[in-house]
Amino acid sequence: TLEGPKLYKRNGEYWIFAPAGGVKRGWQTVMRAPRLSGPWQSRDVLHQGDSPINGPHQGAWVELENGENWFFHFQDKGVYGRIVHLQPLSWRADGWPQIGQRLDDHGKGQPVSLHRLPALPLAPCCLQTSDDFPCGQPGLQWQWQANPQRRWLMPHAQGLRLRCAATASDISLYRLPQLLLQKFPAERFHVQTAVHPMFSQDGDEAGIAIYGQRFAALRVRYCAPTLQLSLCHGWIDDRGETHQESIELEAIAACNEIALGFRVDYDGIVRFRYRLTQREWQQVTPSFSAGAGKWIGARMGIYARGAHENAGGSAVFSPFIVRLQ
Repeated sequence: TLEGPKLYKRNGEYWIFAPAGGVKRGWQTVMRAPRLSGPWQSRDVLHQGDSPINGPHQGAWVELENGENWFFHFQDKGVYGRIVHLQPLSWRADGWPQIGQRLDDHGKGQPVSLHRLPALPLAPCCLQTSDDFPCGQPGLQWQWQANPQRRWLMPHAQGLRLRCAATASDISLYRLPQLLLQKFPAERFHVQTAVHPMFSQDGDEAGIAIYGQRFAALRVRYCAPTLQLSLCHGWIDDRGETHQESIELEAIAACNEIALGFRVDYDGIVRFRYRLTQREWQQVTPSFSAGAGKWIGARMGIYARGAHENAGGSAVFSPFIVRLQ
């Protein structure tokens, strides 16, 4: 399969850059012709080679005003999503592009993992991950799982207050619209937050979640007169049906705030943990293997939900802290 073509004109010739061979194990093909009607010549110019960068998929040629040439493409890293790469591009004496590290005398290259930056002014850049929810609002790194509704958020001076919006009790976490999620920021990282339950009815719940075609949540649910801490996990099968199971962890008689967290390790292995007031952190077993989403990587986030239409409960989340390893 050859898809996603980009058409250019250079030195009187027409050029098409397009990926071929599939997302995970493909390559970059370039075609050139004196006219759009042809005849066209083609050459494969970028393969994985012996680099750790599979694909390389999609992509586009970029020419800077200073004369430098570069090539953008992405790498499918499964649970970590589609990682964007920038490769050096130069033009050979025979007129064909040379992308990445040269592999042979016929214009084939492989992606580089380290290279000098383009000669451009440096702009301050900081990856948005942690969030202290100023003015009770989430930052731009977050995405609602469905079209957002105003009623999902409630005004709050400190932290993020999520309403326990009503959903059918048989809706799995995978199909829950009010999930507030962000992308995995690295291969290994820690996350920590805390939730202050302000539940009003049985079935109100809130927690932290890992979302993909395999999903899990460490959640607190109101089961009057106590709070129930549990780990739910599930998956969606090839027929589009969801399956979800739950492991009960602990009944909590009274607690103003519960610290929740997890660690993500290589290959998307997730280890949840929690801490009650004046107690040590408790590791949750078993660990969980995160799964990629559909055409995207896994995501992480928080949520609150209720079981009744007139639900008045909510949950306040403390700063969401992400530490890269």
